[in-house]
Amino acid sequence: MIRADRTVYDAQRRVDADARARAKALSADAAAALTGYLALGLLVIAALVTAAVLAGRSITRPLDALAREADDVAQRRLPETVARIQAGELVPAEGGGRPPSSAQEISRVVAALHNVERTAVGLAAEQAVLRRNTAESLASLGRRSQGLVRRQLALITALEQQELDPEALAELFELDHLATRMRRNAESLLVLVDERSPQISSVTAGSLELVQSAMGEVEQYRRVALAEIEPRRISGRAVAELSHLLAELVENALSFSPPDQPVDVHGWGDGDDYCIAVVDHGVGMSPEGLARANARISGEEAFLVAPTRYLGHYVVGRLTRRLGVEVLLSDTPGGGVSALVTLPARILAPDEAPPPDRRTHVSSMLNGFRAGVARAEAR
Repeated sequence: MIRADRTVYDAQRRVDADARARAKALSADAAAALTGYLALGLLVIAALVTAAVLAGRSITRPLDALAREADDVAQRRLPETVARIQAGELVPAEGGGRPPSSAQEISRVVAALHNVERTAVGLAAEQAVLRRNTAESLASLGRRSQGLVRRQLALITALEQQELDPEALAELFELDHLATRMRRNAESLLVLVDERSPQISSVTAGSLELVQSAMGEVEQYRRVALAEIEPRRISGRAVAELSHLLAELVENALSFSPPDQPVDVHGWGDGDDYCIAVVDHGVGMSPEGLARANARISGEEAFLVAPTRYLGHYVVGRLTRRLGVEVLLSDTPGGGVSALVTLPARILAPDEAPPPDRRTHVSSMLNGFRAGVARAEAR
C-alpha cells in the first residue's frame, strides 16, 4: 500500500514537472512572438511616418518654391518690368522657371501664376502707352496754347503803347491780365507732364517782385494783402517757376476763402533759408484732407488719378520737386489754411545791386500785375 502511494506520488511529481516545463516553454514562445510583433509594429509605424514625411515634403517643397516665385514676381520682377515699360522699353512677358514638382495640380498653379504675370505686364504696357500718349497730348496742347498766348500778349502790349484813351487802355489792361492767367494755365499743362518752360533768366529778382508777379497771375489779386515782406534776392533761374508756384497757392487760397476776406502773404528770412506764407481765413480742411493735400503737394501722387479740382496741388508738387523747395499746408488759427513755402539757400542770390536791365526783366515778368494796377488807377 505504501509502495503504491509512492508510485502515485512520483507520477504526480513528473506530471507537474512536465506541466511546468511545458508552461515555461509556451511562455517563452509567447514572449518571443510578442517581441517580434512589437518590433514589426514599430517598423510599420516608422515606415508610415517616413512615408508621410516624404509625401509632405513632396507637396510642401513645390508649394514653397511657388510661394517664393510669387513673392519674387509681386515684389521684384513685376514692378521692375512695369517701371521699364513706363520708361519706354519694350519688355516681353516672360514666364519664370517651374518649381520642381511632378504634381499636375502644382504645375497648373504655376502656369496660372505665369498667366497672371503676363496679363499684368500687358496691362502695364497698355497703361504706359496711354500715359505717354496723354502726356504728349497735354504737352503739345500746352506748347501750342503757350505760343498763342505769348503772341497775344505781345500784340496787347503793342496796342497798350499806342492807345491814349483811358477807357480803352483800361480794357486792354484787363485783357492783358486775362491773357497772363491763360499763359499760366498753359504752363501748368507743361508742368504736369514734366516739361520745362523756356522762361529761364540769369537776372535775379527781389522777394517783393516775386510775390507781385504771382499776384499778377491770379484773378482776384485785389484781395491779396501784402504783409511785411523782408527783402531777399531770388536766383533768376528759379524766379519764373517760383512765381507760378506762388500763384497756384494764392489762387487756391482765394478760391476757398470768403469773398470779403483777404489772403495775407508774408515773407521773412529764416537763417540761410527764406520763407513765404500764404494765409487764408476760409473754411479750412479736415486733418485727413490736409494730409492728402500735403501728399499731393509733395509730389507723392500721380495727377492722372486725381479729380480736376486738385490739379493745382499737383502743379505745386511738380514745381516743389523740380526746384527743391518745401511746401507745407497747416491750419490757420481761427480758421482757414496756411501754406508755408521754404526756399533753400541754393536758389537764393546774394543781396547786391541789381543789374542795369532789372527793370526790363521785371516788367516782362509782371505784365499781369501791372495790368491790374494800371486799370485800377485809370478808373
